[in-house]
Amino acid sequence: MWSNYPNQPGRYSGYPNRPPMNSGYQNQHPNMGNQVVANPSFGGQPTVNIPRVQPPWQQQVQNQYTTNTGFQAVANPRLGGQQTMNIPRVQRLPHRPAQMQRPKPQSSGASCEICCDMTPRIQPKSRIQLDPDRIVIYLWNFLQTRDECPFCNLLLRLFEHYVDGAEEKIRLAEQKLSCSLDGPIASVVVKSNQPVVITFSEGMHEKASLVRDAIVSEEKIDPRKVYYPPPILVYCPAGKEVLGWPSLGDFKDPEPMLDDNFKFFKSRLQNCVKNHTSTCGRAGGTSLPRRLIDVGTSDSDVIKLVESKKLGSRGRKYATVSHRWADEKLMFRTLRVNFNERLDSIDEDGMPRVLQDSIKVTRALGLRYLWMDTVCLIQDDKDDMGKEIPKMGDYYANAYFTIAASSSKDSTVPFVSRRNSYYTPDWFPFGEDGSGVHVRRLGVEGHLAKRANTQGWVWQESALSVRVLNFAPSELIWECREDVESECEYEPQDLPSLGLARKYHDVQERPFELWQELIQSYSARSLKNFNDLLPAISGLAKRVQDKTGSKYFAGIWEQDLVPSLLWEVTRGFDRIGEPLPKVPDPIDPDTKAHMKCTTPSWSWASIQGWVRTSDTTMGNSSKHAGYRGPGGFTAVNRSFAAMKLDVRNVKVEDIVPSKRDNPFGEVTGGTLKLYGRLIQVTLTCTHKKSTGWTYMVKVPGQPGSGTRISADTELKLYPNPGSWAPYRTVRRSNDTPKSEFAVTAHCLLVVQGPAAPGRRATQDGLVLGLSEDDDDEFKRIGYFSFPNSSCFDGVSYQLVTIV
Repeated sequence: MWSNYPNQPGRYSGYPNRPPMNSGYQNQHPNMGNQVVANPSFGGQPTVNIPRVQPPWQQQVQNQYTTNTGFQAVANPRLGGQQTMNIPRVQRLPHRPAQMQRPKPQSSGASCEICCDMTPRIQPKSRIQLDPDRIVIYLWNFLQTRDECPFCNLLLRLFEHYVDGAEEKIRLAEQKLSCSLDGPIASVVVKSNQPVVITFSEGMHEKASLVRDAIVSEEKIDPRKVYYPPPILVYCPAGKEVLGWPSLGDFKDPEPMLDDNFKFFKSRLQNCVKNHTSTCGRAGGTSLPRRLIDVGTSDSDVIKLVESKKLGSRGRKYATVSHRWADEKLMFRTLRVNFNERLDSIDEDGMPRVLQDSIKVTRALGLRYLWMDTVCLIQDDKDDMGKEIPKMGDYYANAYFTIAASSSKDSTVPFVSRRNSYYTPDWFPFGEDGSGVHVRRLGVEGHLAKRANTQGWVWQESALSVRVLNFAPSELIWECREDVESECEYEPQDLPSLGLARKYHDVQERPFELWQELIQSYSARSLKNFNDLLPAISGLAKRVQDKTGSKYFAGIWEQDLVPSLLWEVTRGFDRIGEPLPKVPDPIDPDTKAHMKCTTPSWSWASIQGWVRTSDTTMGNSSKHAGYRGPGGFTAVNRSFAAMKLDVRNVKVEDIVPSKRDNPFGEVTGGTLKLYGRLIQVTLTCTHKKSTGWTYMVKVPGQPGSGTRISADTELKLYPNPGSWAPYRTVRRSNDTPKSEFAVTAHCLLVVQGPAAPGRRATQDGLVLGLSEDDDDEFKRIGYFSFPNSSCFDGVSYQLVTIV
């Protein structure tokens, strides 16, 4: 094979897979030169006459772009400075000619290797995501095949139509030499019996992409942010076939106007009551709210507040309302001053639009009684609120159905009205027979998430309700403990604000695993009032305790105590630049004065921010997986059962509920005591333009610069007055550091994780700072995960107290 190179060393015969090269190939490429190469594997002996092959696409445009080509001599340090010769230097091309395409890999049966013909399961193995129904396509890619592939052509037209500033993004993509990892992408999900779901975002920097829906469009747009549309649904209209489009099912367009009879919800309700008796039941529960709104049976009936104890069995069926509160000045509240008046009648003219629409829905679906928190609770009566708030979870769980005003930004905005034109379906031609597909924005998740984000109560209301009637701006969504179905006859999937009733209705089989999942989802919600953080899930907590009998400590269960200590904030290596969670700043409900947070630092409820949890079956979040999908870390992690516990005699003492009426609400105090191995470390705070402020710990005597930790919040130095050391410890803060620092901290080893295929061995635990009040007590400030090392070798177990 190498006979054309007589001076070639004999050792080349040991490389049988070396590509063949001959003089004929060189004659076809006149711009190639010869190169003298010193090969260290041959003791520095030079090889000669090895042709330097240019890529074909460069050769075709050589005359156009390389008039200034010269030669370059390179000194090779392995040859003691001896130069190699005759190496052609080609000027970099400004861009690859559009007509030159990359060769397609021979690894799938699709006619288009870019979009795989909208069939993700046949994409090349090297590109398959953890979700086999999803394929990610860069804008640069479908720009190249827009004239050859109808699917890529459709993607480009959708991008141009729905994405703000699409023209500029396309212009920048066309100037790229190759596919840019930080450019726009299209995430395409194709499933049977589902419309194709397309999500455009800003490539690898997905956190920079904000969904701009109908609500955001009306608000002030931040020019520093990148806005993209909500997910887009693409489907064949019901009863029609589009040549070349995947056969996924028939889907209807939503009606432009809601009918007064709400036929969609009525049919789903009848089916649920008839066929879901084992899960959803036939009627409401036995525990009734203290008061209900009597809406009557017709528009002429008087609407009034009634005491449920006077209703007997008539009040067993009632509806509830899940909504976002308006500004306090606009709230339609029941107070001590108007309570007796409302027992006689409630003025319809003064009712907020959400209440008016809820009354209309309740009557249309055959019920007479309705429960709404702002009307049925006496808002300025502490005794009444103290007794009723802990029961709110039961009120939603026992309701016949819950009306979710998902499209209303607050109680003053109606949800039964003409559909927002922003979500009206568009028609796009597809194929060559004149047919086309329907395309519309998905207005479900964005609004459900906004509704759930504003008040943590709403999240619990959806999770505890037997049936939920979602009035989203784009379509109606039915939820019960068995089904999630849309008005357009498909089941919305991968939307974290949907299906909570189905997911959490039964905690008997795996209560603590469900609780960990609940905390991870719930903590992502931003609460207006931190005081509501624990009370807002007290109904779910009560359900878990009823099933397990376990003791409850500020959001953590005694029977799942150690795994529950291993929470960490979501910001990590892939979320650089995002703000860390905040130190809570609770407000006294009476004086409105700011108070000190009394939740113990070892609880996830001691910070305001999104946390990832460890559970009894899935293991410890991202540290053991290494893959991050659009919704978080989705790879299967190691089982916690495989982790080796390194703490002993773990117990909680001195935790007291702030209110006797609600043992699952706010707490005061709480001391965690255990025996474990504790080491002293140096905690450093440094700043780089590329990463921002970074916190690391350095173990004395260990090599390297240290290990990055996951800080719970920003950290600040705590002074040590009267001592030779200016700072005694570090603690949580809401302020960004003003300068770099180094201070003494401690690391407590909690578990050791053995190595597994594709996963490293780790030592995981808590980063602690000294308590401000007691040298024998610590406060949690972060989480660490060391590569398996000798950091804790020879360290004795000692009593550790964390407050």
